[in-house]
Amino acid sequence: TPFKSGRRRATGTVVATWQHGKRILVKQQTGSLVCAELSSRHPPTIGEQIEVSGFQETDFYRINLARAVWRAFADNYMEPLDMDVPKPVPAKSLFADTCGHQIKNVDHFGETIKIRGIVKSLSAFGSDTDRIYIESDSFLVPVDASACPKALKNVTADCTLDVTGICIAETENWSSTRMFPKIREILIAVRSPDDIKIISRPPWWTTGRLLTVIGGLMATLLGIFGWNIALSRR
Repeated sequence: TPFKSGRRRATGTVVATWQHGKRILVKQQTGSLVCAELSSRHPPTIGEQIEVSGFQETDFYRINLARAVWRAFADNYMEPLDMDVPKPVPAKSLFADTCGHQIKNVDHFGETIKIRGIVKSLSAFGSDTDRIYIESDSFLVPVDASACPKALKNVTADCTLDVTGICIAETENWSSTRMFPKIREILIAVRSPDDIKIISRPPWWTTGRLLTVIGGLMATLLGIFGWNIALSRR
């Protein structure tokens, strides 16, 4: 719909939720995407057909609905959306241009993508964040699993994962004082536990454990050396 100020509404299927349901992405029957920031923490489920209403804003990439409310769409039956086939995407295509300069690329926004990476930062299962960061192509990729925290249940640091989800571009809304809205973050919103697959786990003999053993041996040797000096003086 043309951009107008004031409250607007849209109908479609929920394809992603993140930030613990505070934000949702709705795909309309036309294929257009609407991002909504909910005024309550009672989010719809992924795949649910809803009607969402909020104050219309824009970030030049899409229409956003702020302070939005939603309800199940029951006036007319909508054809279910076909699930997109995951598209393998290298992390560098999200965070760098063709010349290698670091950017935040919104070209894959709303697409179902798949990235392989190594877990570098891990929140506790059931915590308030339910977010991990995986390293892929030397970039850290945020993965938001707040829609299904169980997806992180068996994930540990330094695991190699295949992560599938919806590519989300977090942006600032346009205003008269902001000529070009800033892209805050590119992340992957996980939809189900099956979206995170553990490819391999780190070996038990890690660098951290090796350094711990070396440190322990050095402390023992220093203790023995000091003890010998004390005995010699006595």
